Amino acid sequence: MEFEGSSILFENFGTGLTWVLGMSFGLAFIMGAVANKTNFCTMGAVSDYINIGDTGRWRAWLFAMVVAIIGVIVLEKFNIFGVSSTGLTALDSESKPPYRNLNFRVGNYIIGGLLFGIGMTFGSGCGNKTLVRIGGGNIKSIFVLFIMGIFAYWMILGFGSSVLGNYPPFAWINNLSFAMRPGQDIGSITAAVSSAPVLGLWDWSALGSAVVVLLFVLVTGNIINRPEKILALVLALAVIAGISLWYMKLAITAIDMRLYIGGTLAFLLLIYILKSKHFTTSFDNILGGLVVGLCVVGMWYVNGSSKVNAFHAFDEETAKVSLAHYVKKNNWKDNYQVSESDRTEKTDKPFIRPDEANRHVGAQGMTFVSPSAWMWNMIIGTSTGKKSKIDGKKQPFSAFLNVPIMLLFGIIAGSFIWALLSRSFRFEWFASFKDFLSHSIGAIMMGVGGVMALGCTVGQGVTGVSTLALGSFVTLASIYMGAALSMKIQLYKMVYEEAGFGTILVTSLADMKLLPKSMKKLEAI
Repeated sequence: MEFEGSSILFENFGTGLTWVLGMSFGLAFIMGAVANKTNFCTMGAVSDYINIGDTGRWRAWLFAMVVAIIGVIVLEKFNIFGVSSTGLTALDSESKPPYRNLNFRVGNYIIGGLLFGIGMTFGSGCGNKTLVRIGGGNIKSIFVLFIMGIFAYWMILGFGSSVLGNYPPFAWINNLSFAMRPGQDIGSITAAVSSAPVLGLWDWSALGSAVVVLLFVLVTGNIINRPEKILALVLALAVIAGISLWYMKLAITAIDMRLYIGGTLAFLLLIYILKSKHFTTSFDNILGGLVVGLCVVGMWYVNGSSKVNAFHAFDEETAKVSLAHYVKKNNWKDNYQVSESDRTEKTDKPFIRPDEANRHVGAQGMTFVSPSAWMWNMIIGTSTGKKSKIDGKKQPFSAFLNVPIMLLFGIIAGSFIWALLSRSFRFEWFASFKDFLSHSIGAIMMGVGGVMALGCTVGQGVTGVSTLALGSFVTLASIYMGAALSMKIQLYKMVYEEAGFGTILVTSLADMKLLPKSMKKLEAI
């Protein structure tokens, strides 16, 4: 391994993959330990805010976003790595999930986000918290992980079916999406508009999408007040800036626009965060937000900047390529038909075969729903003796180790070690069958919703937000709305046991300022 400019260069694919897997595990280990130590919990953040007005953990979550945004825009500005609108990084590595994808899946973001938000309330925590709880001895969370994983596997890989979007129950959601030619992140939209000779349909549709998102976050701003209003202000400034720059014929690059817009958003959010003693007087909240944000940036860097010297494997003068590029051009060429003997004839280096699971190389972000699906892929593959598509041989356990799996193991391991060191490890079981049923329903909703929305409270709420993708902000707001609404309903149900669901729902929506106060049927709690 050596550092070449901003990249990490490896002599062969195997060494590079081992480094990426090891570092992914290490970053997840740190995050798991710190999340356990500081009680960093996104569901807890919403609960504290909604039920008792404590914004400490909510601001810790926002602080993680700020750190991640600053880290990504700086790394992109200095060309250390990038996450472009096509889903490929500047180093030709696939971005996973493809946050800045051209396809703006508004239906997926809203419906998936709502499902995940409700699900994490019933499941006692999001995907990340589920893994942290497992490390702390919570057996309930093991059931949540396995059930969530089954449905995430069904959504991503399918049981003898096609992938998400084509699966019959959810095919209609594809109709609630549209293409955004420059990409869906704020920087790409503004830059594309500023450089357009004439503002055409694509440009106006992109600007219109930003305005729709602006209105959407203003609505949710009635629930969570300033943070969403800050985002709405920044989106409004971005739209105005794009049109103004076009009018003045001052074209500007997407990377520069991300720097300006992302920097402004991070600065305003930071001012909001630091204004509360709930945050500034809590070392745990500061540490939790800082470490989570840095781990997200670290994942982008490790996975997005690692390259392999494949000169002998490619008939090219320069073949220092990303791991994802190596996989595409070398090992999986011609639909898995390249044999081991054919490949080793072209190189003096050992043939290292990345099997199916290791397709998850490239600019992999930190997310915690897809790992549960890949966990099931590993369980099914190893237990059934799944054979390689390259040589027909049974795949070893190591063939199923990929970045998502290492994230899953890392969070659990880090949380477990901290639980032992702090003597907080304890077993926890379901209080009743109703408790089991509640957690199971929550797990199903998280598995389906998390994949549909392309991420969870960390996957979209921190990692996705760091890319400034509009879809991530829509998903984040939807997750919050789903969680807040379900918490309100649960609280009213506890106090007014005889009240009907419709009455409680209307009262909860009125409490959240989504309906007029005059429609409230019950007294506020």
